[in-house]
Amino acid sequence: MTSPATALRSEVKDRLHPVIEQKGFSREQASSLFTPFRRERDGKVHVVEIQWDKYQRPAFVLNFGEAQSGELVINGVRVAAGRVTPAECRLNGRLQRYRCGSAGCWFRLRKPWVEMLTTGKWNFRPDEVADEVAQAFGEMEEWFASKAEGPHIYIPRAGR
Repeated sequence: MTSPATALRSEVKDRLHPVIEQKGFSREQASSLFTPFRRERDGKVHVVEIQWDKYQRPAFVLNFGEAQSGELVINGVRVAAGRVTPAECRLNGRLQRYRCGSAGCWFRLRKPWVEMLTTGKWNFRPDEVADEVAQAFGEMEEWFASKAEGPHIYIPRAGR
Protein backbone atom coordinates (compact mmCIF):
# COMPACT_ATOMS: atom_id res chain seq x y z
CA MET A 1 0.00 0.00 0.00
CA THR A 2 1.37 3.41 -0.93
CA SER A 3 1.36 6.47 1.25
CA PRO A 4 -1.09 9.29 0.44
CA ALA A 5 2.01 11.49 0.09
CA THR A 6 3.69 9.34 -2.62
CA ALA A 7 2.40 11.35 -5.60
CA LEU A 8 3.28 14.67 -3.93
CA ARG A 9 6.78 13.44 -3.01
CA SER A 10 7.33 12.40 -6.62
CA GLU A 11 6.21 15.78 -7.99
CA VAL A 12 8.37 17.66 -5.46
CA LYS A 13 11.37 15.57 -6.49
CA ASP A 14 10.71 16.17 -10.20
CA ARG A 15 9.77 19.86 -10.02
CA LEU A 16 11.30 21.41 -6.87
CA HIS A 17 14.63 19.61 -6.50
CA PRO A 18 15.92 20.96 -9.86
CA VAL A 19 14.93 24.52 -8.86
CA ILE A 20 16.88 24.21 -5.60
CA GLU A 21 19.90 22.70 -7.35
CA GLN A 22 19.86 25.44 -10.04
CA LYS A 23 20.38 27.95 -7.21
CA GLY A 24 23.69 26.26 -6.32
CA PHE A 25 22.52 23.91 -3.59
CA SER A 26 23.78 20.33 -3.44
CA ARG A 27 21.42 17.59 -2.32
CA GLU A 28 22.62 15.56 0.64
CA GLN A 29 21.64 12.20 2.13
CA ALA A 30 17.87 12.16 2.69
CA SER A 31 15.80 10.34 5.30
CA SER A 32 12.09 9.54 5.22
CA LEU A 33 11.33 12.90 6.89
CA PHE A 34 14.05 15.25 5.64
CA THR A 35 15.71 16.03 2.32
CA PRO A 36 18.61 18.43 2.97
CA PHE A 37 20.37 20.77 0.53
CA ARG A 38 23.44 22.93 1.23
CA ARG A 39 25.60 25.57 -0.44
CA GLU A 40 28.43 27.87 0.58
CA ARG A 41 28.40 31.47 -0.57
CA ASP A 42 30.27 34.59 0.59
CA GLY A 43 31.68 32.99 3.75
CA LYS A 44 28.31 31.60 4.79
CA VAL A 45 26.60 28.26 4.54
CA HIS A 46 22.95 28.17 3.44
CA VAL A 47 20.94 25.12 4.43
CA VAL A 48 17.51 24.13 3.11
CA GLU A 49 15.63 20.99 4.05
CA ILE A 50 12.31 19.67 2.90
CA GLN A 51 10.54 18.36 6.00
CA TRP A 52 7.73 15.88 5.34
CA ASP A 53 4.81 15.22 7.67
CA LYS A 54 5.80 12.50 10.14
CA TYR A 55 2.46 10.72 9.78
CA GLN A 56 2.88 10.30 6.00
CA ARG A 57 0.21 12.88 5.20
CA PRO A 58 0.76 14.78 1.94
CA ALA A 59 2.22 17.89 3.60
CA PHE A 60 5.67 19.46 3.88
CA VAL A 61 7.55 22.64 4.69
CA LEU A 62 10.97 24.00 3.70
CA ASN A 63 13.15 24.81 6.70
CA PHE A 64 16.12 27.06 5.96
CA GLY A 65 19.01 28.65 7.79
CA GLU A 66 22.23 30.56 7.43
CA ALA A 67 25.45 30.17 9.41
CA GLN A 68 29.07 31.22 9.11
CA SER A 69 31.32 28.84 7.17
CA GLY A 70 33.83 26.86 9.18
CA GLU A 71 33.36 25.31 12.58
CA LEU A 72 30.50 26.50 14.79
CA VAL A 73 29.91 26.07 18.50
CA ILE A 74 26.29 25.13 19.20
CA ASN A 75 25.30 24.60 22.83
CA GLY A 76 28.96 24.05 23.69
CA VAL A 77 29.47 21.43 20.95
CA ARG A 78 31.67 22.03 17.90
CA VAL A 79 29.80 21.41 14.64
CA ALA A 80 31.29 21.71 11.15
CA ALA A 81 29.30 24.09 8.91
CA GLY A 82 28.91 21.17 6.51
CA ARG A 83 26.81 19.34 9.10
CA VAL A 84 24.73 22.17 10.57
CA THR A 85 20.93 21.92 10.22
CA PRO A 86 18.52 24.85 9.80
CA ALA A 87 17.35 24.46 13.41
CA GLU A 88 20.94 24.92 14.61
CA CYS A 89 21.48 28.11 12.60
CA ARG A 90 21.17 31.40 14.46
CA LEU A 91 19.27 32.80 11.46
CA ASN A 92 16.53 30.44 10.32
CA GLY A 93 12.96 30.23 9.16
CA ARG A 94 10.43 28.38 7.06
CA LEU A 95 9.02 28.67 3.58
CA GLN A 96 5.37 27.62 3.75
CA ARG A 97 1.99 28.32 2.19
CA TYR A 98 1.13 31.02 4.75
CA ARG A 99 3.15 33.01 7.25
CA CYS A 100 2.26 31.43 10.60
CA GLY A 101 3.75 29.09 13.17
CA SER A 102 1.45 26.09 12.90
CA ALA A 103 1.67 22.96 10.77
CA GLY A 104 -1.63 24.01 9.20
CA CYS A 105 0.36 26.54 7.16
CA TRP A 106 2.52 23.90 5.48
CA PHE A 107 2.27 23.15 1.77
CA ARG A 108 -0.29 20.35 1.38
CA LEU A 109 -2.73 18.82 -1.05
CA ARG A 110 -5.83 19.81 0.97
CA LYS A 111 -7.20 23.16 -0.17
CA PRO A 112 -8.08 25.91 2.32
CA TRP A 113 -11.82 26.17 3.05
CA VAL A 114 -12.36 29.33 1.00
CA GLU A 115 -10.72 27.76 -2.01
CA MET A 116 -12.71 24.54 -1.55
CA LEU A 117 -15.91 26.56 -1.58
CA THR A 118 -14.98 28.63 -4.63
CA THR A 119 -13.58 25.76 -6.73
CA GLY A 120 -15.78 22.90 -5.51
CA LYS A 121 -12.66 20.71 -5.17
CA TRP A 122 -11.14 19.36 -1.97
CA ASN A 123 -7.53 19.04 -3.09
CA PHE A 124 -4.84 20.54 -5.25
CA ARG A 125 -3.11 18.25 -7.74
CA PRO A 126 0.42 17.29 -6.63
CA ASP A 127 1.98 19.17 -9.57
CA GLU A 128 0.12 22.37 -8.55
CA VAL A 129 1.59 22.21 -5.05
CA ALA A 130 5.11 21.50 -6.33
CA ASP A 131 4.88 24.42 -8.77
CA GLU A 132 3.56 26.72 -6.02
CA VAL A 133 6.60 25.97 -3.86
CA ALA A 134 9.00 26.36 -6.79
CA GLN A 135 7.55 29.82 -7.47
CA ALA A 136 7.78 30.82 -3.79
CA PHE A 137 11.41 29.65 -3.60
CA GLY A 138 12.52 33.09 -4.86
CA GLU A 139 11.34 34.56 -1.56
CA MET A 140 13.82 32.34 0.27
CA GLU A 141 16.60 33.48 -2.06
CA GLU A 142 15.64 37.09 -1.29
CA TRP A 143 15.78 36.31 2.42
CA PHE A 144 19.29 34.88 2.06
CA ALA A 145 20.36 38.06 0.20
CA SER A 146 18.65 40.77 2.27
CA LYS A 147 16.68 39.09 5.11
CA ALA A 148 13.45 40.44 3.54
CA GLU A 149 10.40 38.41 4.63
CA GLY A 150 7.97 37.62 1.83
CA PRO A 151 4.40 36.36 2.27
CA HIS A 152 5.54 32.70 2.43
CA ILE A 153 8.41 33.24 4.89
CA TYR A 154 7.90 32.58 8.60
CA ILE A 155 10.70 33.57 10.99
CA PRO A 156 10.17 32.27 14.54
CA ARG A 157 10.81 34.92 17.15
CA ALA A 158 10.89 34.70 20.94
CA GLY A 159 7.59 35.69 22.48
CA ARG A 160 5.43 34.80 19.47
